[in-house]
Amino acid sequence: MSRYKHGFTLIELLVVIAIIAILAAILFPVFAQARAKARQSACLSNMKQIGLAVLQYAGDYDDLVVASENNPEGAGNGIRSWPSLIYPYAKNEGVFVCPGADETPQKSDSALVSGTRQFVGVTVTIGTSGGDGSDTKFCLVNRLSYGRNLIPAVGTATNPAWAAMKAGRACFNGKTYPGFVNDTDNRKTGWAGLGLLGGGTGTTTPIALHEVVTPSETIHIMDAMAGGPPTPTNSYGASIRGIQQDTRTDLFSDSEASKVAPRHNGGFVVLYGDGHSGWKKWGSSTPCQWTIQDDQCL
Repeated sequence: MSRYKHGFTLIELLVVIAIIAILAAILFPVFAQARAKARQSACLSNMKQIGLAVLQYAGDYDDLVVASENNPEGAGNGIRSWPSLIYPYAKNEGVFVCPGADETPQKSDSALVSGTRQFVGVTVTIGTSGGDGSDTKFCLVNRLSYGRNLIPAVGTATNPAWAAMKAGRACFNGKTYPGFVNDTDNRKTGWAGLGLLGGGTGTTTPIALHEVVTPSETIHIMDAMAGGPPTPTNSYGASIRGIQQDTRTDLFSDSEASKVAPRHNGGFVVLYGDGHSGWKKWGSSTPCQWTIQDDQCL
């Protein structure tokens, strides 16, 4: 009796390969979505830890929220940015880096951010400046992918704080907010004080927690990205640490030097003033969520 092994025919092999390819095409997007959700969850956890550090810092400094930076030793001698200032309370450099951020320059989603500018999601140490903008010898956070809402009342001639709102431009949600802000009797700010003279051009004057009217609804820290290119004395995207104009939020799609980063499923993770974190769809915020004052946005 003769024995022989029956193998697969070419057609059978091709059918099996086709089935595997179809299953892979179905499952890979599911895996990608699960991976993106995991990164978003990790980012939310980071924000929660940063929020606790911010509140603990304020508890030790008579209710004052950490300033964007301080420089007790004079210009150029000892700049310490807010991540390094609250690091002793966080005790973990990793919480300042979003797992979905990228150090490689890349173009943002054109449906959300206009222009051809390339962005990075994480700042790194280059030259004499640390990753968070501190002087290198004082820098405790060398990689940073989160920025603060530091929109001042007025800003400067080259970086006007509320120019788009004052001009009556429609926001990403299609709404306009006439009279929302002006430079006389209706000044608005993010987490930045008005300064000793009330000029409202700087971001280093700290505020007290009790000045924030609705902390549970006011955006404080968020996913951020910054545009380059780098210079010999400045790291790529050093301004990632603070958002200082209305056009740098998700209210408008302008391609700015620094910007809120929609890197989590078309949205961004935020830390609110009361310490809780959440996710916001890009373009869903209102101007009221970027100010510490009492205001209304219908």
